Amino acid sequence: MSDSAPTSAPAPATGSGPAGAIKSFFTALFDFSFKSFVSRRLAGIFYGVALALTALGGIIWFFTLVGGGVATLANGGNGAIFGVLIILGAFIIVPVGLFVAVLLLRVWIEAIVALIAVAENTASLRK
Repeated sequence: MSDSAPTSAPAPATGSGPAGAIKSFFTALFDFSFKSFVSRRLAGIFYGVALALTALGGIIWFFTLVGGGVATLANGGNGAIFGVLIILGAFIIVPVGLFVAVLLLRVWIEAIVALIAVAENTASLRK
């Protein structure tokens, strides 16, 4: 025979849910003993901001090269050849440079996150 008494759902753990997550974030943020880390929680935000700044830098870099190429092209003479080369180079150099920058950014952030993960995972061994 089974017991027909209704069972209640387990109570949520302390610190769970959005309010608990915010509380634990600020608790970790102002933890002067540095026993908890906030770096892993902020890595995605840092990556997004860095990607946006990299894209903005790429746009500025592209238009600077094209503007310099047009100015060199406008001088005429032998400068015309260099102006065309600068403009064509902008279409190659900027995308390759941005790709390398994003790749290095991602590797750098992953290395920092991995280092923090190692520190979190080995914290229990110190006790």
